[in-house]
Amino acid sequence: MRRYTSSSQKGLVNSEGGVRFCLFALYAARLYFGLWLGRHIYSRLGKESRPWMDMVLGVLVLCILTSLPWVGGLIYLVVTFMIIGVIFSTMRGDAKA
Repeated sequence: MRRYTSSSQKGLVNSEGGVRFCLFALYAARLYFGLWLGRHIYSRLGKESRPWMDMVLGVLVLCILTSLPWVGGLIYLVVTFMIIGVIFSTMRGDAKA
């Protein structure tokens, strides 16, 4: 077991864990956005699908769009802000069920 000598070292470890959690949460949220995007695409096409098909299609489209040379970074930023907005509105209880 590791012993810390000062409280500042504990804070550093906790902040690193918080950053890791936030990065993981944003990555997982992008997968959820891919699931939503895939469902939206399949519903527009009028086809039935399974959740794994929705996620594969949505994440594939998201990867293609974010890899575009000039607008990919902007799309990535917009998706990230949408995800953050959904997370905060869910935390506040404003999200529609």
